[in-house]
Amino acid sequence: MAIDKGLYEAPMGLDALSSEPALEISIEDPESVTIGIDGALIELMKEEPRAEQFDANLADFMSEGDLQALASELIGQHEQDLSSRKDWLDTYVKGLKIL
Repeated sequence: MAIDKGLYEAPMGLDALSSEPALEISIEDPESVTIGIDGALIELMKEEPRAEQFDANLADFMSEGDLQALASELIGQHEQDLSSRKDWLDTYVKGLKIL
């Protein structure tokens, strides 16, 4: 099967449009990257977490005493929850064994 030529030629000057811009990437250290494209400069740097940021790890900004108090409170509430549901859990397990 022969392939016929297209009815129209490619537009003139199409080769000039296909040239890609010069891309320069320099990595100073793993935390900082600079990218240059046609004179535009993009710098990517690691940002230190701040307490004002929405997704910041709040434990990094709390004192050890506050962290210990919070941990003790959470562990106590967890143990209280388990003990309050112990009778229900035992009944549930016994019911499953009967089935």
